[in-house]
Amino acid sequence: MTRPELLQFLRDHSLAVQASLSLSVAPQAAVVGIVVTDYFEVFFDTLESSRKVQNLRRNPRIALVIGGLTKELRVNKCAIMLLAYKGDYAM
Repeated sequence: MTRPELLQFLRDHSLAVQASLSLSVAPQAAVVGIVVTDYFEVFFDTLESSRKVQNLRRNPRIALVIGGLTKELRVNKCAIMLLAYKGDYAM
């Protein structure tokens, strides 16, 4: 798969399964909406009070599964959190 094909594959999917580790090191997964930049950065948003935020603040390791029944991409990386508050960005 070429870089342009990979980017198109990622952008063809608006949902991913995001997994992180809880305080007790139990895996926790959630479906999240995603967007992908030209630099293959994957962004999702969530509430400050969510388990995802709490988990990623303690341990920035994250796993994402993007795809469907015929093809999927698995990503294991460290998360970098960007904080935006209501009114800080245009809808």
